[in-house]
Amino acid sequence: MKMPDTGSPPPILGLEVVTAAMVPLVGGKAANLGELLAAGLPVPDGFCLTTEAYREATAGTGARASSQTHSNRPPASPRCSTWTTPNTCSAPASSQ
Repeated sequence: MKMPDTGSPPPILGLEVVTAAMVPLVGGKAANLGELLAAGLPVPDGFCLTTEAYREATAGTGARASSQTHSNRPPASPRCSTWTTPNTCSAPASSQ
């Protein structure tokens, strides 16, 4: 099923119309699920909000500020067992 060309996408899209080229519109998780579905792999029926619809829905709720706080945290590494502060971690206990 192809998404209709109306000039702007609807705020909610079924995963069956989502492709890898739509990452800026729907995010990486939804785009990957759409690709898996298109490849014939088992994916539960689903939908996604566009990134713009999410921004509009969360405007003024503080959700965006909260997500930005967490996005400043560096990704976990195999050498990091627990976060001790927002930007540092403790090394895992030695197994030797």
